[in-house]
Amino acid sequence: MKQDKITIHGPKTDGTYIVEFKTADGVVLAFSVPKGGGTAVLEYFQDKMPYGLVVPDVPRTLSPGFLLARTPQSERPSEN
Repeated sequence: MKQDKITIHGPKTDGTYIVEFKTADGVVLAFSVPKGGGTAVLEYFQDKMPYGLVVPDVPRTLSPGFLLARTPQSERPSEN
């Protein structure tokens, strides 16, 4: 079963954390949080969800930009 998931990785050896958002379709957004840049909050939530957080499949509204990014180039509307 495919699932959307949020995962906090770290701390790395330099003290940074990686926060990863992954959709069930495999679209990923990840960003790095430097040591001291809110890492105490990340540590708190990482302790509460050590294996990540699976997001339930509920009806949602997606932004047009997200939908366009997932549409193959050949199927996108013309920009003329």
